[in-house]
Parts: sequence; C-alpha cells; structure tokens
Amino acid sequence: MTRLALLTIAVLSMTGGFSIALAQGPGDSEVEQWLVRLEGELTELQQRKLAARLELVRVSIEKLLTDYRTNEIAADEVYEGQRLEFSGIVQSVGDERGLHLILVSSDPDLSPLKVRCNFARRHRGRLAELSQSQSVRVRGDFREKDGSIVSLRNCYLD
Repeated sequence: MTRLALLTIAVLSMTGGFSIALAQGPGDSEVEQWLVRLEGELTELQQRKLAARLELVRVSIEKLLTDYRTNEIAADEVYEGQRLEFSGIVQSVGDERGLHLILVSSDPDLSPLKVRCNFARRHRGRLAELSQSQSVRVRGDFREKDGSIVSLRNCYLD
C-alpha cells in the first residue's frame, strides 16, 4: 500500500469521513504539501494520531502482553492508534462472522493473554497455510483490549 493510501485511510478514519480526492499518486513533495494544507483542517490530537499512524511500532509480543498485564491504562496510552509489528506463535486460526483471524501468543502454554489478529478475506489462502505452534510475524492496527485478548485489525503476515 502506498504512503498516500495510508495517509488517506488514516485521515478518513480520524475525521469520520473527511473527503480527499486526488487523481493520481503524488510524489513525496506533493504528499508533504498535501499534509501542510491538511494540517489546518485537523485538530492537534488528530495531527498527532495521523503522525503516529505513519510509523510502524515494532514491539515484542512479550512486551505488548506484559504491558497489558501490568497496567492496562498505561498500555492503552502507548498502543492506541498504532500500527504494530510483532512475532509470535499461532495458537489458532479461525473464521468468525466472516472475519478471518488468528490468535497469537508468546507461549501458548504459559500466557493467558493473547493477541487476536483480524485479516481481510483476501488473506484467506495465506492463513489456510498456517498451523498451530507455527511462528509468524504480523502487522496490524491496534484496536482494543477486551478481557484476555488484545485485538488488532487490518492485519497481514510479513
């Protein structure tokens, strides 16, 4: 996905449907000019969230799960709105209400906390090749923590 596409998606999600129309993919200088024009339309919080979305946060699954185990509120402050990349071990692969997902943990036998990674349908073939206990590298957008599950959406395998 191009940098412009990521910017567009981030802006649309943050502004609740802010409309952007560009005929062709601009170069980096055009993207920067576009961002300068856009900054006047976004609040400071939206600008910080947009900047955060452009960066990939590499985190070990152990740190991610430990952060949530020790202080859920502080962990939300760190990970909310972030695109994360981590490696882990597949605990299960499934389909729930039309969404393809995998549960990943650092150690399936020891960790009560898991990361749920939701994938678009186009990833079905790649997910079908996965097996339990297989090591994977995942990228996805942090969504929420609910109970013992940290959820990511828009995931893909590296």
